[in-house]
Amino acid sequence: MRDHLSGGIFTESEESADCFQLAVALKNILQQRGVTFRFNTTVRQLAADSNRKVSVQTTAGEHLTPDHIVVALACESTALLKPLGIAVPVSPLKGYSLTVPIERAADAPMVSITDYERKVVYARLGERLRIAGMADMVGLNRRIDTSRIEALKQEARNLFPDAGNYDLATLWTGLRPATPKGKPIIDGTRYGNLWLNIGQGALGFTLAPGSASVISHLLRGQALPFGKNVFTLADA
Repeated sequence: MRDHLSGGIFTESEESADCFQLAVALKNILQQRGVTFRFNTTVRQLAADSNRKVSVQTTAGEHLTPDHIVVALACESTALLKPLGIAVPVSPLKGYSLTVPIERAADAPMVSITDYERKVVYARLGERLRIAGMADMVGLNRRIDTSRIEALKQEARNLFPDAGNYDLATLWTGLRPATPKGKPIIDGTRYGNLWLNIGQGALGFTLAPGSASVISHLLRGQALPFGKNVFTLADA
């Protein structure tokens, strides 16, 4: 790998983590505190009454009118909000990742590495190596394109050929909710109980704690720690 590099930037404070494991742990903690999750339930639509209060209709036949609704549905937010007259400039950028079991620990990176030239990220997750990249504009298509997977594998093999067996990789593809300026949209709407927390792009896990802090301040009518909200829909 040394022969391929001319230099790099090391950020000592940077860390990587498994967002799925964190989400499961957080779910368990919240359930212990009385939070109810409705899994395998789809929101059919949002409907507003004459008082500009929004209700949620689900495939389970529920008609819910909560105190607050936070729309955090990434690229799916666009279609859900459209009937309410809310247009959000969120577009899907399709990305891919491989998660490879590490076979030779000494030949795998110990820290997260970003190849800015090729736009590929390598993250060590315990005994696994995750490689992520690509940005395809193909709408809401979630089909795994094998040619893109092979290109990602080849990039990884070029840098870390002996780290693991890339043919045993777990494959994933997903849609990053991108905005024109690259900033998330964390804001209220003209409906009193409807809020937006979308558009975090490829940094959903990274920006999740900060986004949660912003939306919680807005929900409670509290001033933001950094002053004016710079994540408004109007400035997206």
